[in-house]
Amino acid sequence: MGDDTEKVFKKAIESLDDGEDIVLATVVKTDGPTPSREGFKMLILKDSVCGSVGGGELEKLVIERARKLGKGKSALIEADLGDIGMSCGGEVSVFLEHISGGDELHIFGGGNIAFHLSKIASEIGFKPLVLDYREDVRVESTMINPYPKLLEMVPSLNLEQKYVVIATDSHEKDYEIARVILNGEMPIYLGVIGSEIKAKELKTRLKESGISSSKIDKIHCPIGLVKAKTPAEIAVSIAAELILDRSHKMDSI
Repeated sequence: MGDDTEKVFKKAIESLDDGEDIVLATVVKTDGPTPSREGFKMLILKDSVCGSVGGGELEKLVIERARKLGKGKSALIEADLGDIGMSCGGEVSVFLEHISGGDELHIFGGGNIAFHLSKIASEIGFKPLVLDYREDVRVESTMINPYPKLLEMVPSLNLEQKYVVIATDSHEKDYEIARVILNGEMPIYLGVIGSEIKAKELKTRLKESGISSSKIDKIHCPIGLVKAKTPAEIAVSIAAELILDRSHKMDSI
């Protein structure tokens, strides 16, 4: 036990570089006899921890709270050690800060737009995952599944905490995927490729299928900040809209 600041920061940088979310816990105040010292730090990862804020029941409490902390959120724990079963009996305050290693971006359709968008997205703080049913997709790390299986697995992707772009090789598949997604919780961002005419048709069909107007109104279709023609231009336009949307979300935290 002790001040593992250097080790914690090194592990934090490695984890963020790998695209992993982290929670940094820092002891900001102590009073009375405690195993903690101001400045002690602990890094809480998905399946492990690094460093220490004092051990025992305090550490268990910090880890539990950290793993429930929302993306981009922070919290202050003020603990009376006697109340949580530690014999030393002092008081400790620990500040928790969630730091994102990148927002997850799911791209349905592995065509030319996905090829360019996945590259751009990885350079601007997103973690792209491309999903398609075709074996000849040229986008690296694409998850390939037969179309019925792909549609079936959508609810298990927990898209409510993710950014989603739909750009398959057919309007019908775009509609079906959007419908299945919207039957669950609304993603952070949902964009669908298409013209003004397609957007109107898509939204009408979704409304007729029972999707609420409040969800339909949040769909970005046509997608992107500006009109674009080539796949590369469209990808840049979508990326710009993703950045803008993410910025607005962070401003509201």
